[in-house]
Amino acid sequence: MEYPFSGDVVVHAVARARAKQVEWLLATVLGYQVPLQWQLQSQVPHALKTAFSWQGDENFGPELASALAGWKEIYFEVIQFPNEHSGGSIWLYTPDLGIKHRAIDAIGNYLIGENELRAAMTKSSNAAGLSWEIENLLATEWDQVLDPLRSQADLPIEAKNYRVG
Repeated sequence: MEYPFSGDVVVHAVARARAKQVEWLLATVLGYQVPLQWQLQSQVPHALKTAFSWQGDENFGPELASALAGWKEIYFEVIQFPNEHSGGSIWLYTPDLGIKHRAIDAIGNYLIGENELRAAMTKSSNAAGLSWEIENLLATEWDQVLDPLRSQADLPIEAKNYRVG
């Protein structure tokens, strides 16, 4: 069956005890079992990492991100690649920062809209405030937390070198 959307899920770190729960949750959202290959996450004690590619309808990306978000012991990215009918998206998650959604282009650049920039300028009373607002639009805090976990050289997905940000 041909699906209109595809993407990747990268679980950068999850407590070893939660790995089976993550598998069950992903299978529930996707409607099919995903044979995940778990590996040790060297940056987080007692944690595992995995990644896989998915195909589905336009709701799979946000549903996967929503299902995983809120757990205290997980760091992840859900990527929904753009296609000829729709732009792409990425959802970044850390337990301390929560979830961050950004639109992305075909090569993974964050897309910042005119209205987002106007809102950032309106909220800012000085250059430091504007700088903070722009860093927030660029998901800088999320990238700073996830970057050390992004060693994907040994992750089992075709698009393992796809790097957003």
